[in-house]
Amino acid sequence: FVFISHTGRDRAAADFAAELHCQLTDKKIPAFLDTVSLQLGDVWRPLVVDAARTCRVFVAVVSPNYATRKWALLEMQLALQSAADLRCVVMPVLFDVSRKEIEHPSSILQDAWEQLKKEEKTQDFAKFKAAVDSAHMSLMQLLEFQTRSLPDGKGASVPLTCQVAEACQKRIRQWSGY
Repeated sequence: FVFISHTGRDRAAADFAAELHCQLTDKKIPAFLDTVSLQLGDVWRPLVVDAARTCRVFVAVVSPNYATRKWALLEMQLALQSAADLRCVVMPVLFDVSRKEIEHPSSILQDAWEQLKKEEKTQDFAKFKAAVDSAHMSLMQLLEFQTRSLPDGKGASVPLTCQVAEACQKRIRQWSGY
């Protein structure tokens, strides 16, 4: 199945994730998207961790607030670990974020780090810096995979959603041997 990682804080990226989920399910490809796959009352944390660890394709919809969300970063790190063990293929989609902004943390990622720092409310700067460095390293690892970009987060999302869905379908077929 395909795991779609995103943050709801970026509405256009969340809409893209929802459209991708629809495209995949229309193609009869099982997909995990938190807003669809989790039910009211579910003990969601273990379900998300298990899904991120066991998916065959992990789509990271990296948007400006992605790096501020602890769960998005955890999902990404679990998927990268699975990819390192050759159990998963990672497909990043940069949504209103450029490779350059990830490679050289600029205002977008700096804002994300500041937001994360506020949410952490931590006095332990070394611990916080280690968490930020780990997140940045994970984002850099994402760039090693074939990346798709939607430069401005507006328009053209349907063709990109179709491209990503087709790429997921191809990967799932490769994994299942048909």
